[in-house]
Amino acid sequence: MTRIVLDGLPLFVRSAGVARYTAEIARRIAQLAPATQFTLLGPPLVRPKTPLQHPPANLDVHQTWRYPFAMDQPLAGLPKIFSAADAAGPHDLFHATSYLGPARRSEPLVLTVHDLALARCPQWGTNSLQRVVARAIEQISGADRIIADSEATRRDVVELCGVPAERVHVTHLGVDDAFRPLDPARCRAELEKRLGTSGPFVLHVGTLEPRKNLPRLITAFTRARQLAGTGHTLLLAGETGWGAEPIFSAARGAEHRGHVRLLGRVADAQLPELYCASEVFAYPSLYEGFGLPVLEAMACATAAVTSNSSSLPELVGNTAMLVDPDSEVQIAEALAELMADGVKRETLASAGRARAAEFTWERTAGETLAVYADLLGRRLN
Repeated sequence: MTRIVLDGLPLFVRSAGVARYTAEIARRIAQLAPATQFTLLGPPLVRPKTPLQHPPANLDVHQTWRYPFAMDQPLAGLPKIFSAADAAGPHDLFHATSYLGPARRSEPLVLTVHDLALARCPQWGTNSLQRVVARAIEQISGADRIIADSEATRRDVVELCGVPAERVHVTHLGVDDAFRPLDPARCRAELEKRLGTSGPFVLHVGTLEPRKNLPRLITAFTRARQLAGTGHTLLLAGETGWGAEPIFSAARGAEHRGHVRLLGRVADAQLPELYCASEVFAYPSLYEGFGLPVLEAMACATAAVTSNSSSLPELVGNTAMLVDPDSEVQIAEALAELMADGVKRETLASAGRARAAEFTWERTAGETLAVYADLLGRRLN
């Protein structure tokens, strides 16, 4: 029997979209190839922060104390005395789902690159994260096959890592069926009871960190309220990352007090309700390898404003308003237009929902399985 090991670490740490990617492809690939055994390898004595939902019989989770001694994780600071086979047992292929694979291996390696933001702009990350990126670039160049979340990331891998283009395969991410249109009035009523929200709002979902461009979004939103003459609130949903103080400072500013609210991390199960209750989704990120929250908002039939750079135009096509993320004026004007124009919102919401339907985890899994089969030289079933 063919045995494939995937790095399960994202399930045990707060890694947002990467955790969802790892859980979704593992479960769905196993469903597509029931005669193949799949194992998610993880650290010991840690409960998953992203539980694996309804795993098929040919997918298991293996947590071992050998994990940190085998995986090339610089933050662990431990000697790499074990090989991938020592930690996971005999296997035919290892899939590094989050940049870094085993330090020692004899098996073929598939490595997923979600983005190279810190290679482009090191100032967006801590020194520790920059060291992780440097180590990841070394591994990327040595992987047998590389998966990129978007054409934009594929171009970055070729340019920044010197990898031949034919070794890099694009597999777009998918959106779960849970992200679908729900009754907005009911969703708003539920949120009012649970969070105390009231009135129309603009939503952003994502970790609070520099490249999300949130201080500029907050300032642009204040200007948009004035332009549109509406009483919208801006809700920022997401856990605190590094470098978040400028975001807190902008939200605390006197001119923003009362119409900007930080929700903190919102459970995945509550996100569809939040998307559907919002009138506009705002995501003027400075750089994205894919942009999963934008896709989720579109699937929920919420009109979106997002950046005209990195992977985001590739994701949304012509179904969202694209703005220069460095332009406060463009962000404000786009937000104001959607806040004031219900017909425009409905048009974009309908187009965005149709666009989102093209991105499924089944397709992601199938394309990933094809990469495995090509590397191993045999069909997997």
